[in-house]
Amino acid sequence: MMVVRGVCLLIHKFIGFLVLSGLLLAFLVTDPSMAADREKLPSDSGIVAYLDGSWSSFPRVDGLGDIGISRFNQMAYDAPRRRLLIADYHNDRLLVLNQQGKVEAVLANSTRATVPAPWLKDCHDVAVDSRGRVFMVDTRNETVWILDPDLSWVGAVPVPLVPDGFPWCVAVDSMDRVLVGQYRFFGNSRILVYQEDDNSGSMELVTSFKFNPPDEQAYCGWPLDIVVDSQDRIIVAEGSTTYYAAQRVHVFDKEFRWVNSMGSDGSEPGQFVGIASLAIGPGDTIIVSDPTHWSTVSFFFKNGTYAGRIGGHQQVDLEHPTGLLVRSETLLVGGSKGLKEINVEWTSLHPTETSTTPPGPEPVPEYTALAALVLLSWGLAMRSIQAISQRRVCR
Repeated sequence: MMVVRGVCLLIHKFIGFLVLSGLLLAFLVTDPSMAADREKLPSDSGIVAYLDGSWSSFPRVDGLGDIGISRFNQMAYDAPRRRLLIADYHNDRLLVLNQQGKVEAVLANSTRATVPAPWLKDCHDVAVDSRGRVFMVDTRNETVWILDPDLSWVGAVPVPLVPDGFPWCVAVDSMDRVLVGQYRFFGNSRILVYQEDDNSGSMELVTSFKFNPPDEQAYCGWPLDIVVDSQDRIIVAEGSTTYYAAQRVHVFDKEFRWVNSMGSDGSEPGQFVGIASLAIGPGDTIIVSDPTHWSTVSFFFKNGTYAGRIGGHQQVDLEHPTGLLVRSETLLVGGSKGLKEINVEWTSLHPTETSTTPPGPEPVPEYTALAALVLLSWGLAMRSIQAISQRRVCR
């Protein structure tokens, strides 16, 4: 009888341990704000952001088969027509997606095109003006093509041909001025500004400027991307081609006067390893993608103050974010697996001192919470069975 009582006591303690463990684990991992299709991203400054749903792959297009994409470059949104334009540089084409995320047009110099473009060699960046005209950077042709809203060819921006450079990025401000980032060797890169001539209707070069701070040497690195905020301030991402130029972001007003700069080379918060693209968020927040540094996306306030970054963990990969765009306060990220929506709680952004604090831990997978609930239920069931057995045996 003593042996039976001892066995019952051990069973009683073991089942109690299982129940308590299940309760504790369920308490630790169950987050009521985390839905089945949401994954909270780690942040180094308390930014609240979620990856929603799965990566949107590209569907089949009649007669063309699967429209895959190896890597995004830049994106532009045509608001009046509610369509997204994607510069697919690695496949030498322009993709047009409708409001439902379906590919409605493929402009390319190939048989896999709904809009044939025999003059096109590549498509590195794209922008849209207020009239719906499309400006598309073709680096190998060393020009910027102009297309009608129906994607028919109109002409080209007269980018000066230089033996040591080529156009790399493009943006359009609210005055329909076309800004072209032209990379030139030996630190002579610059931003070219074009405006349509009222009489001839052609694009005329208005001015150009170098995008380094005025108190520095005249060396300018690679103009990786250009965006324009709500006040027509021009934001330029500078990439390093030699040790003379850093990974930085520069801001100029609409009169092309330098305002401030942010970032530097490095992997700490507020620094960059390899900038790919820029975007403008609510309140003219400046957003910078850095696919080279563990696929991070950094945020800066309008005045250049660092606000934090998301991603940054090998376990929580933003899938090489090379394209950024904010639409209806939702951050669209173009990565190696397609398109992704990131829902950012913009009010969670706050000024942050740059530090060495790494992004937070990886979010606990949802299957862990499920396992905790299963363990808890099994433990409670065993507890009930043990109680019944105790009445019959351990008396």
